[in-house]
Amino acid sequence: MPFGGKLSGENRWIRLSELVPWETFESEYAEQFSQGQGAPANQGKFLLDATVAPADIRYPTDIKLLNEAREQTEIAIDALYKQVKEQLPKKPRTYRRGARTAYLQIAKQRKPNRKKIRKALRQQLAYVRRNLAHIDSLIAAGAIQLLEVAIDPNVDGKSKLDHVSEMKCAPFVG
Repeated sequence: MPFGGKLSGENRWIRLSELVPWETFESEYAEQFSQGQGAPANQGKFLLDATVAPADIRYPTDIKLLNEAREQTEIAIDALYKQVKEQLPKKPRTYRRGARTAYLQIAKQRKPNRKKIRKALRQQLAYVRRNLAHIDSLIAAGAIQLLEVAIDPNVDGKSKLDHVSEMKCAPFVG
């Protein structure tokens, strides 16, 4: 160990290492080396590393969370509009392409400066605020309020809109 330190015999890793049959590992490992080349296999130590680091962990940022919220409000608008198509002449505008483009412009940058981050946050908040106002107007027009919105875009191989029709709904009580 560095600096001449010693581990206590009560250390759980030391106790665990005493349970491992190191001689068996060493003999099997030594068989993989030829006698004529390289250093003899019995000089040195066999190290076993069991470090596990999941690769699918993502770290949410404010802009990612706002983008996901915007996408969820768009799904809710689609589901609510299906219920009141006859009462409303046009589907509410959500500016999906522009919102996604604005999000991707900031998300793809390595280190965006604060000004760009603030601008992107302000834009995404405006999109979410607009979508929430549309949801309120759709509910006022007679749509059923959604209780649950799917986060996974493809559940059981279905598209977002196929899954929206299976959501749990309850009448709006205002």
